[in-house]
Amino acid sequence: MGGAFVAVADDGSAVYWNPAGLALGPFFELRFEGHSAQNDPDGRRRSDVAIARARSSSQFFSISIPAVGLSYYRLREAGVTPQPVQLPTTAESVRDRENQGPARIDLGSIVTHHFGLTLVQTLSDRLAVGTTVRAVIGSAGSGPLNDAGGAVPSPLDQAADLDRTASGSFDVDAGALATFGPARAGVVVRNLRASRFEAPPLDYARGALSGSRRAGAAPRTFEFGREVRVGVALMPDQGRRANPTTVALDVDLTRQRSLTSERRNVAVGAEQWLMNRRVGIRGGVRASMIGEARPIVSGGASVMVRSSVLIETHVSGGIRRNGTGRADEGRGWSLAARVSF
Repeated sequence: MGGAFVAVADDGSAVYWNPAGLALGPFFELRFEGHSAQNDPDGRRRSDVAIARARSSSQFFSISIPAVGLSYYRLREAGVTPQPVQLPTTAESVRDRENQGPARIDLGSIVTHHFGLTLVQTLSDRLAVGTTVRAVIGSAGSGPLNDAGGAVPSPLDQAADLDRTASGSFDVDAGALATFGPARAGVVVRNLRASRFEAPPLDYARGALSGSRRAGAAPRTFEFGREVRVGVALMPDQGRRANPTTVALDVDLTRQRSLTSERRNVAVGAEQWLMNRRVGIRGGVRASMIGEARPIVSGGASVMVRSSVLIETHVSGGIRRNGTGRADEGRGWSLAARVSF
């Protein structure tokens, strides 16, 4: 649905999207999900290394009932950022480094494991609140690009293969969900503690992946910044028809930061169930309200393969024009399976 899910959040993924949504979800759900995405405006060309690129993936597991949820998910991101483009995820001490000239290409990589406990409280027939407390184990790495040519791996592959330093933290997500007849409104605040992970500094004068640690140099800091998102949804057929319809809108109130960019998204999406809820189809679009909009369109489906067992998938992508023609951007896909009743 393009990411418009804060006010819908009616399955096990609510522990991520809006913890309060478990109160309106199924009696029991077991969910597995995998996701992969890549943002590579240069398309398949490797000649232009002075361009921001990113690759991400995730694996997600949850088991939930309306009052409690347990979850684990793993997030991995690799990014390539040309300088002097400013990295919004770095600490102020790193921002003070010499950033003159476009010759230096920064690589970054971070992998985090999130172990979550979600607790939900229903305050009235119309209002529920929820909290997910997460233990987070992460490892981060950074370094310069090796562009010597020959058999050198691609920039994104180099970023993914960086050596990383591990550390631990914990964080909290909180959400609320209100119902008003066929309408819902939700809000979620993620990363209340803004967890940080540090990568050891490298000596850029030594070259790419073999760079040495430099005494007294400031490490690069990766931060999961605080995120606030609100959403509304219209679900006029919920509970009254076997084939309900949902229309939803989400808006970010804060900027979300990745290794290579920052954005503040608006997303809109719709979902329609068919064949007595045996097949669901959905689609949506999202775009950033800062910088270039670059809309990303997504579509997906759910299929009940047997009673209470569903397989779900989605694909997303966008096309924009650059100096050489059309280039893929924001390509992604996911595959999920859930047992729900």
